[in-house]
Amino acid sequence: MQLITVILGAYRRSRLTSRYSVPMPCVLRIWSFLFITVAAFTTPSAALCEVRDFIPRVTDYNGELDVFALRQTNENKTSGSKVSTTDTYFVEQLKLDTSGFVYHPAFITFTASGAVGLLQDKFQNDNTAGPWNNSSANDYSLAVHVLPEKPYTLDLLTSRTEAFASTGSFTNVHPVIYVNSALFTYRGSPIGGTTSYTNTRIISDTTTDSDVYTAQVTHSIRHSSTSIGLTRSDTTSNAGTTYDQNSYFLSNQLQFERLAFIEQLLLRSDLKYDTYEQSDSTQITRGRDNSWIEYLQLTLPWRFQSNSTYSRIYSASESDSTSASVTSEQSRQSNSNNSINEVLMHRLGDSLFSSYIYNNSKNNSSGGQSDNVSNSLNFMYTKKIPWGIFTAGATGTILDTDNTGSVATLNEVHQSKANGIDFFSLQQGLIDPSTIVVDLVAPNTGIRYQLINNVNYVITQIGNTFRITVQSFFLFPVPGFTPNPDINYVYTFNVTYLSTQGTFDIKTKTIGYNFGLSLFNNLLNPYYSYQTSDQTLVSGFFPGELSNYTVNTAGITVQREPFRLWTEYQKYDSDINPSRSWRSRLDFHENVFQSLSVGAGLFYNVSHYFQSQSSIGLTSPYTETVRGATVSVQKIFPWHLNLSGVGYYAQTTGRTDSNAYSMNGLLTWRLGRLSVDAQATYQLVESLANNARQTTSQTVYLLKLRRQLF
Repeated sequence: MQLITVILGAYRRSRLTSRYSVPMPCVLRIWSFLFITVAAFTTPSAALCEVRDFIPRVTDYNGELDVFALRQTNENKTSGSKVSTTDTYFVEQLKLDTSGFVYHPAFITFTASGAVGLLQDKFQNDNTAGPWNNSSANDYSLAVHVLPEKPYTLDLLTSRTEAFASTGSFTNVHPVIYVNSALFTYRGSPIGGTTSYTNTRIISDTTTDSDVYTAQVTHSIRHSSTSIGLTRSDTTSNAGTTYDQNSYFLSNQLQFERLAFIEQLLLRSDLKYDTYEQSDSTQITRGRDNSWIEYLQLTLPWRFQSNSTYSRIYSASESDSTSASVTSEQSRQSNSNNSINEVLMHRLGDSLFSSYIYNNSKNNSSGGQSDNVSNSLNFMYTKKIPWGIFTAGATGTILDTDNTGSVATLNEVHQSKANGIDFFSLQQGLIDPSTIVVDLVAPNTGIRYQLINNVNYVITQIGNTFRITVQSFFLFPVPGFTPNPDINYVYTFNVTYLSTQGTFDIKTKTIGYNFGLSLFNNLLNPYYSYQTSDQTLVSGFFPGELSNYTVNTAGITVQREPFRLWTEYQKYDSDINPSRSWRSRLDFHENVFQSLSVGAGLFYNVSHYFQSQSSIGLTSPYTETVRGATVSVQKIFPWHLNLSGVGYYAQTTGRTDSNAYSMNGLLTWRLGRLSVDAQATYQLVESLANNARQTTSQTVYLLKLRRQLF
């Protein structure tokens, strides 16, 4: 004890000139008094002065009183049935935020926040109103930084947050999230590293617990950097689902300049190995993915640059029924991909940019093999002319596909919003659409939920590939999954599918060119592009329809503040789903006064889809028209009062008829330590498809009062 006292005394004297303190609130002084009293009975009197140095010192603090009021109504009418909910709640919270240090700012710093309050909530389902529920509304967060100025640091975090508003449109779910984490970082030279542990518990309509362990070591010298690491995650759910994943990686990067005739050399190597297992009440799914990727970038004389990539990727998965020990052959799938990609680029002056791309890819799976070899040549020319800039480009690609059997593509990763509008396209061509399976990867936990075709997502063929549009999880819920309340949240999806079954050799030729002008300081921007693709069966038998198409696109953008006009015409000729489309949009935005800005927009799109000449695609033609308008206004009044509003309307006619309305108004007022925020939102979507009418609406009223106390 005496030795520790001497060491701490020397450290304190060395930092004496830079120590500082700020008086603490009386509440913290009471806790400090209790701490000192206990220490007095357990610590020798000679060390009391050192114990006092370890009492937390607050350098900054503030407190506020928050009052929330919200009323949210959701309604869905489908084919005569109606589902409606109304959620009304009030929250009163007293919040306190503090920051400070222990012993010295270079020893331990911390930030802490806490909120205590009450929640009054009433949830009404259809015409059945539940009672008022009274509960606590408590949040907290404590972040501790140990030795923040040293190359070795320790960060600790514990927090609790609660979403008071319902996250599901038609469920009374208020998720509570607990996070506990520790992160150790060593920033040394040439060796550094990190290791961490994070526990996340989400209590919602289901409860999930997730433990994530990570470790990484990095070695860096002048021309080389090497990293090795691992990540392990374990997730359990009270719904009976467990998900475990182990990831290992090794990466190295070498970089040299002016090496012989090479101006710059960059070589990067990456090795990854992942395993995962997910089990529920019906089946156990196991899988592994490993990859080896080499990337070489060379900056050469005479303005040449070369990018070369070699990759070996292997994926495998198998599923076993939890009710039977026998696994069918169809439950096991594997895929290996070996590819070489070379890009050689050259720039001639500032005007002509050219590139040659070679790609050789071999796919082997449990059901077949596919070899793809492509050669591409691209040019882009830019030239200044008296009235602006002229650009022109040309491209040509020859792709040879030699296929045997049916090749499986496993867990192809995509990201998209789930709103029924945004989409993503599958990477491969010649796909059997009946084999497409889309899995949702849950944020934070990694648990995978298999989605249902024509319920949670829609498949559309575009050329020789397919487009996936994911519907809203609020309107079409996934059992056991609680969606993010942000309608613009981007989810991760894994897609598995098989290629078209058969033994064949197909050659695909794609040629295109484009040109554009930017005239009179971007006042006029016309453009035109042409692309044609032709598939030829070289040998074998292809069971489907070959895709041949030609696309002509012409458009112009006119910009003159405060207006912007864009219009485009596209002609898509193909044996599969040919179409003609016009798209136009006019926007206006201007700051009328320093305190007033207004904006408006009009859009009109019309697309004519013709009957397919092949055995697949549309059997009857139709026309789809989308028209609508947007308006926005923002006004700044005296007395720190701001008012803003946004309106939106869109009408769609075609195979599905719909009307969409959206209005949002926001008022903010700041007066001294008092702030007031009021918001009103109304959304309505009416749709008619296959003689079934559906109406979905949402109304939200929000009032937030905040009083800064100190």
